[in-house]
Amino acid sequence: GGVASLCPCEGVVTKGSIVRLSDEEKLRLDQFEDGYREIKLNVYERIQGEESVKRHEASVYIAGTSAMNQQLFTPKMNAGPSEAYLTAIHLHLRSHWENSAEEPIDIRSSASPEEALTHWYHPGVDSLKTLEALCVEVNALRKIPWTMPAATQRFTSDLNRILGVYSVQEVSTLLAPADSDTSSLDMLRESSNDDFWDEDAFNALKLLRIHRIFVYGSLMTGLANHHILDGNKARLIRESVQTRDSNFYLISAGNYPFALSSSSSVVLKEKTSALRGQLFAVDTNVLESQLDPLESHPHFYLRSRCDVIQDDEDLGSAWIYLLNDPKTISTIVENPTCFPRVADTPGDWRAYVENSLR
Repeated sequence: GGVASLCPCEGVVTKGSIVRLSDEEKLRLDQFEDGYREIKLNVYERIQGEESVKRHEASVYIAGTSAMNQQLFTPKMNAGPSEAYLTAIHLHLRSHWENSAEEPIDIRSSASPEEALTHWYHPGVDSLKTLEALCVEVNALRKIPWTMPAATQRFTSDLNRILGVYSVQEVSTLLAPADSDTSSLDMLRESSNDDFWDEDAFNALKLLRIHRIFVYGSLMTGLANHHILDGNKARLIRESVQTRDSNFYLISAGNYPFALSSSSSVVLKEKTSALRGQLFAVDTNVLESQLDPLESHPHFYLRSRCDVIQDDEDLGSAWIYLLNDPKTISTIVENPTCFPRVADTPGDWRAYVENSLR
């Protein structure tokens, strides 16, 4: 099935962890390993900061109730692992193995273990395809973890049934709505008659880099305000992207640009274009406590949604900050000389800045 097991394969290393259990804990673990058998194997502990390894004999659970020969050591895989399952494995590896966050998980079958059927890379929390996988990430950040995997069904069904939410990006929108001071996720707490949706759950959600931000001005790498997204505050998803729609005006305010959408009833004589920029992922705390104040959302700029593409690839939706101040918009329309249009490099602020320095 789509769960992990071990199979002999020369030259292949399987990473994991060694856990010391009491007799009572071992009996409890046995109850969760139905369909597996226990064998003893030599495993090797890599000592941090040393070249040597330490050998241990450890119990390992292997799929299948018996093994008549090596070919049947582990049954042939008949279904691929779910995204939630792969996310849980990735979470374990990145918690205990250095530099493993960017490494792929090889998916192999005992029928031909020498070659991986495919390689799975964690796409980033913002790009997870299922709410079940998101639940795994939320649980890892809880102070008191839920009981897994049972919690994934409750997590997913509540979001579906109570809020009509079926995707990670829908959760992003509800976590930090642009037009309200209150998250719609509060309805989950009000609709629950237990403590599943407790403060621990909401705090964990806010720590996830679930929000995609399309930046087109001074927040881009190398420009004046990028320090807000530097370091561990954000993850760069894609370097050179653009909005799917070509209905934007880009206007210079000196050290930073204004972007206006023609769909906001603003009509200028210049042609509209797509905006070019970068795509980042941030958590709710960075979004609401740093980016929103920087952009004076929702008064001067308004945080709204846009669709983002790279070449012909659809990257989904992201937050974007668009000019919303009536007085400034009026000045742009009535007195064009106050704010130069970015005309020579339509929609591309970085190119405009580079040209102005020549």
